[in-house]
Parts: sequence; structure tokens; C-alpha cells
Amino acid sequence: EESKTLLGIPVEKELVRPTQLAELYAQKTGLEISARRMNLLLMEKGMQTKNTSSSSPLWLPTEEGKEYSQIVLDTAKGHNKTVQSLQWYPSVVDVI
Repeated sequence: EESKTLLGIPVEKELVRPTQLAELYAQKTGLEISARRMNLLLMEKGMQTKNTSSSSPLWLPTEEGKEYSQIVLDTAKGHNKTVQSLQWYPSVVDVI
């Protein structure tokens, strides 16, 4: 599936959670890390920051991280409620 371009910038449609991002990272680098470690790595690389004002979403993108991520509505694990979740375009793996 080809990505469309908007103003010459490739637009990705697929958003992934840190768990899937960690799998892509492992494929690229050979280093297996957990979703939790991926979140810390994204924070260390300046892509996201902890959300201190509310519980949802847990992470917020930084200015640098905004072009690689999107806050989406998600279903909370084990709960039948909607929460906000920061998800990532797979291309973020190339910059972290």
C-alpha cells in the first residue's frame, strides 16, 4: 500500500502502539526491548514526555515527536472504557 504525499511529505496511515514499535525496533537493530523500555527510549530521544496533568493519555508527544505520532482513542486494557493513547508511525524507528 503506497502512502500518499501531502506537500511532498510522505503520509503514513498505520499507527502502532509501543509494543509493535518495540518489535519493529528489534527487527531493525536486533535489540529486543519491552513496550515499557520503548516508551522510555522515546522519552530519552525527546519524542515524548510524561503527561502530568491527567491520566489519559499517559504520554504526550514533544514538538519533535508530533510529526511521528498521533493521539487516538483506544479501549483501556481490561476495561470497557475509552481512553486516549499516544500511537506512533513506524518511521519513528528510523530516528530513535
